[in-house]
Amino acid sequence: METNKKVYSDSQVVKHYAAYSASLQRPERTIMNLIQPVLQEMRMLDIGVGAGRTTVFFADKVKEYTGIDFSEGMTRACKEKFGNTYPAAVFETVDVRDLSRYADNSFGFVLFSFNGLDNISHEERIVALSEIRRVCAEKGIFCFSSHNLQCLPDFFGIRFRWHPVRFLKSLFARRRLIARNKEQIGKFPEADHVTIFDDVYDFGLHTYYIRPSAQIAQLKKNGFGEVKVFSLNTGEELREQQYEAATDSWLYYLCSKLT
Repeated sequence: METNKKVYSDSQVVKHYAAYSASLQRPERTIMNLIQPVLQEMRMLDIGVGAGRTTVFFADKVKEYTGIDFSEGMTRACKEKFGNTYPAAVFETVDVRDLSRYADNSFGFVLFSFNGLDNISHEERIVALSEIRRVCAEKGIFCFSSHNLQCLPDFFGIRFRWHPVRFLKSLFARRRLIARNKEQIGKFPEADHVTIFDDVYDFGLHTYYIRPSAQIAQLKKNGFGEVKVFSLNTGEELREQQYEAATDSWLYYLCSKLT
């Protein structure tokens, strides 16, 4: 979605992400601990690297590190921030929908964090998964996060606040959010995935939400298997019977390329 690309290319948005503290979310820490023993032998592709939130945790732990983003401002911020610290790291402005500059089977580990995959349409998502699978090495590892459709009923609900002025402001904001997404709200009970107008950046973003069972099916259909799902809230791996009850805002998926 070109509107999303425009938002993330805005200089103020780049500045905001550049000021982000380097930290991993709970499931990212869990997953990193799981794959730590094999990281040093892997070439890594860090997609949607932004201003380098994950760079400090992986750049010196993998065999080779490449960070890409569809925003030139983001990759420029990474080069400025890490040019001296990680001189061997490569940062390039590349769109996940076209990874043609990279050969087949190039990367042992591909990471797409912070729900970056949710910034493109459903059709483009399938193209992106195909490209990611192509550049993954045989039995390569793919890790990403994606917004959870099952959190949306709560997301659109009224949130009580003790402060009356803040409560009124939240009511107006929620009313506006609902009005912008009226058609999509009716699809929540049955849909496998929806795209909503997010209220971030004054409704500048279109964000993809998917049910965990549908995400697993999507991965398997596109050549990935051995899928593990991790809770944003606890960082722990979810069992299959827990998927449909999960209401985390987003979930992390860890899978491998099928040969």
